[in-house]
Amino acid sequence: ELAKILASRGIKRLDFVLDEGFPVIEYSALTADKKIAMIGVTEKGSLTLELSVAGSPGHSSLPPSESPIGILASAVAKLEDHQQPIMFGKGPEYATFQYLAPFVSFWYRLMYSNLWLFSGLIANEMDQSRAMRPFVRTTTAVTKFNSGIKDNVIPPLATATVNHRIHPAQTVSQVVQHDREIISDPRVRIRIKVAREAHPVSTFGPSSLPFQLLAHTIRQIYRDVVVVPGVFIANTDTRWYLNFTSSLYRFIPTVITPDDLTRYHGNNERVSISHYHQAVNFYYRVMRNADLAIQQAPSTSPPHSQEL
Repeated sequence: ELAKILASRGIKRLDFVLDEGFPVIEYSALTADKKIAMIGVTEKGSLTLELSVAGSPGHSSLPPSESPIGILASAVAKLEDHQQPIMFGKGPEYATFQYLAPFVSFWYRLMYSNLWLFSGLIANEMDQSRAMRPFVRTTTAVTKFNSGIKDNVIPPLATATVNHRIHPAQTVSQVVQHDREIISDPRVRIRIKVAREAHPVSTFGPSSLPFQLLAHTIRQIYRDVVVVPGVFIANTDTRWYLNFTSSLYRFIPTVITPDDLTRYHGNNERVSISHYHQAVNFYYRVMRNADLAIQQAPSTSPPHSQEL
């Protein structure tokens, strides 16, 4: 709705957009003993597919050699056994490690500074971790499986829902094609329910004023943190602002530990009072720092008298 309001008031360009994203991670396998603040400079696409198999209903005393449930279960198992290809190094995650290299121990620094040699090793290690796997490939999650109408009746239809989060180096069509080739069964119908491509990569180099502004603000609040660019693995409301700016970033100012990961949308979801204070301070400083930056650099947005 805010994007609609901005458009209705004639605002066509924004300097940058900051939305929710990764928090500050107190312990990360990427850094061994350093806190890391990853600013999402892009986000993964999203693709929801419905797989369905139709058959003839009948009594369970006369079952067919293959039922719709069995055929569909086999198709789903193939997708889980043959995941989407590893795409490490083809997106901004490559830069994540280059930014980390100066701040880690010798052996980590050796690998992160020589990704041309160690990228395969790093990608394979990350792929073994549930928390790290989304950074190196398009993920596949079977979220629904529906069939059956009665205990003694062969169902006429079986359906399953598969949700992919698409790596920025892949497209929706490439992911669908991979699934078709892996399933390789014309009895399984694949229907696209929802599809969104991954977002373009926003600038994040030394000359990127919005990125450096956010990085500087993060360091003001979390003084012992390493700030890096990265891929945000979920989806945000930044999609409504793609026509307003090419500088879209994703970060949430709070600190989490590995034990907190299971609390997201789960039991005992919480934020500490001190972290809440830091979050308020962060957004205050973002606005103050942005005002200072605007005074020193040309703005790409309309006159600020038009701002909300």
